[in-house]
Amino acid sequence: MVERREPAPDEISLQQYIDVLLRRRWTIINTAVAVLVLGMVATALITPIYEADAKLLVLATNPQINAMNTENPLADLLAMAQPESVDTQIEVLRSQPFIDEVLHAARAPTQKRQPQVRVTGVKDTDVIEVKAQSPDPALAARVANIMLTHYLDSTRQLSLQEISRARQFVQKEAQKAQGALRNAEDALTQFRQTNRIAQLTAEQQSRTQELIDLETKSAGTRTDITRVQSQMRLVKSQIARTPRDRIVAAGHENPGVGALQAKLAEATVERATLLKAYRPTHLKVRTIDATIANLKTQLAAEPQELRVPLHVPNDRYDKLIDRLDGYQAELDGLQAQQAQIEPQLTFRRQRLNELGPWEQRLTQLQRSRDMAEKSYLNLQSKLEDLQIRENARRSTARIIEQAEAPLSPVRPRRTTNMAVSLVLGLLLGGCLAFLLEMLDDRITTDEEVDRLLALPVLGHIPTMATGGRLISALPSHSHVCESYRGLRSSISFSGIDAPVTTLGVSSARAGEGKTTTTVNLALAMAMDGREVILVDTDLRRPSLHKALGLPASPGLTDVLTGHCTLQDALQALPDHGAMVLTSGTVPPNPAEMLNTAAMESVIEQLRSMADTVIFDTPPCLPVTDAQVLGAKLDGMILVAEMGEARKAELRRARELLDQAHIRVLGIVMNKLSSQNSGSYYRYGYYRGEYSSNGHTSGNGNGHPPSGRPPRLVGHLGGEARSEPSEHEGGQ
Repeated sequence: MVERREPAPDEISLQQYIDVLLRRRWTIINTAVAVLVLGMVATALITPIYEADAKLLVLATNPQINAMNTENPLADLLAMAQPESVDTQIEVLRSQPFIDEVLHAARAPTQKRQPQVRVTGVKDTDVIEVKAQSPDPALAARVANIMLTHYLDSTRQLSLQEISRARQFVQKEAQKAQGALRNAEDALTQFRQTNRIAQLTAEQQSRTQELIDLETKSAGTRTDITRVQSQMRLVKSQIARTPRDRIVAAGHENPGVGALQAKLAEATVERATLLKAYRPTHLKVRTIDATIANLKTQLAAEPQELRVPLHVPNDRYDKLIDRLDGYQAELDGLQAQQAQIEPQLTFRRQRLNELGPWEQRLTQLQRSRDMAEKSYLNLQSKLEDLQIRENARRSTARIIEQAEAPLSPVRPRRTTNMAVSLVLGLLLGGCLAFLLEMLDDRITTDEEVDRLLALPVLGHIPTMATGGRLISALPSHSHVCESYRGLRSSISFSGIDAPVTTLGVSSARAGEGKTTTTVNLALAMAMDGREVILVDTDLRRPSLHKALGLPASPGLTDVLTGHCTLQDALQALPDHGAMVLTSGTVPPNPAEMLNTAAMESVIEQLRSMADTVIFDTPPCLPVTDAQVLGAKLDGMILVAEMGEARKAELRRARELLDQAHIRVLGIVMNKLSSQNSGSYYRYGYYRGEYSSNGHTSGNGNGHPPSGRPPRLVGHLGGEARSEPSEHEGGQ
């Protein structure tokens, strides 16, 4: 028994990964194509979404107006006209009630295809960008434009509303004061004409003027109190209509849409598959058509986005509260000022009453006229101030870019989707290829044999054509002949330290080309000038005589039972230079017959008669004949079909042979084809290809057409092999 070599450790190289990808290339390609088709179908089913954008410039605040400037009497008035911050205006544009008003003004649909609006600020600028998305490009542009114009109109109207109310109030009061002034002047003129009094004395005039000034100041204060109270009522009404919190609709994608689109894509692919085998009127096609129609109906009724209301603080409500607090503070100040004027006014009136009756009447009339005049002039001045304020309320922003109807959609991005689908398909195909490789229990490479069995690969036999299975019928320079010469050399090198005279050929299971390999190996050795005897020890299903066209009897069983001598049972192959001992009559107990002293005697006789005796043995796993016979031989080789032999079967066959203390020389990989050869082995001998009659396609002298000498391109087992041609193969 030869000491068994331990299997090589598992070391995976980059080349092995590449070989897996090459072997499973069609799996990767088919998976990538399938994912790409699904991506194309899904993209085609998605409704195109167009996006239109418009831009709004927020007018910057003038610091010279905001700063305190006592020399400019209009500073306070113009300060009221300054625009709000960019963030504040963005929040106003984002408010859901404002967006609903815009969509209503744009006559946007109310179903699931309602346009989506997004408002953002351009970084490091005072520009606000409004983007509207909709399946209708014209609608998207219309929504974006209406949103900006509606916002400018509403901000102008809101800013002028309060000043307009105050101006109307002051205007009415000025008209009343003008009428009162006219009446006071008429009364004063009539009294003077009746009593023929021209003017009061200086003292009377001084007292009257002091009282008039105080009453004028008191009237102005009362007017301001009335104005502030009117403004407070307006702000309170606005507070009552403004909610503390505003609701912002946060939208997220509807998972039901994706699920329906995936089902629709699968149904579409299934329908295309059915149309290859059935007509459109077939029941299966009509059923899948009904399913597709139902899915489209569900998809049309499903909203693209689910909107969740969120409550956030209302900035407008807080600003109204601050404005109301400011008016309340102003009202408190005016009322305190009025409280200080009242005692002084009472004192002045008492001093005026100390005059005579006609002086008092004249003073009263003079005072009434002066008070009416000052009241009228004061109201007229306030009216002019309010008109200036009204004109000073300039626009808080202006449109710098109108939205135009987009020509191409922003979703779906077909090129990106196709690229992503292709990449995902390749990745998925690669993962599937490696998964199949892990689950595949077949032997496909020499490295797997070395790791699994710790045995060398003695040779690679290509697939042979069904028309001929013997190398004697093939051209001498064919790939099959070269491969058997390489196998012959490998076996010779294996027997340098311990010569192999008797050699058994077996396999793990039936159907792996064991008998054909045995016959051709014997013929290859005979062509080398050796004396070879070929023995069929497969006493259960003998096939050696069929391969060589010889009678089965007399044979080995006849020699073992004594019905004939070994010399009588041996049959010569004159054309091949070898001797054959067929199986003979099929016995009822093959294993017991092989494990007899007579069999050992036959082996010794055959050993003395030839250089090499090759035994065709049954497979190892079904029966024990190979173990029984192998223990009596110098060595054995296992034949395995490349790409079909199972790792577990080969491992078990090796274990059975080791248990019988059989020397296993190596493995012969049979039925090698271009699909399972990978990059581990390439058959080749010359650059020129050989034709079916054995001659080269070169210039007639054995060289390629270029005139250069032949070049060895492959070697295994000690001899060169030629590149296989398409007309040659194995069983």
